[in-house]
Amino acid sequence: MLMQFDGDRDGLLSKQDLTKALESLGSSFPAWRVWRALCHADEDGDGYISKDELNSLVKYIVKQGYDVSKWGGF
Repeated sequence: MLMQFDGDRDGLLSKQDLTKALESLGSSFPAWRVWRALCHADEDGDGYISKDELNSLVKYIVKQGYDVSKWGGF
């Protein structure tokens, strides 16, 4: 589950949380990928990914060629 990366359990994925998530997928440049993912999926511009924004995040990550099946759903 993608929310397994929510380090402080606040229901939001921070830049640090997203970095860990992308590292788990083998991203070579997780900081850059996180910035791009936030640009695409952070619909309210607060700097975090909420549960409502997860679909946009996953679609972006899959479009980049990553296999998110190892997350076991989101």
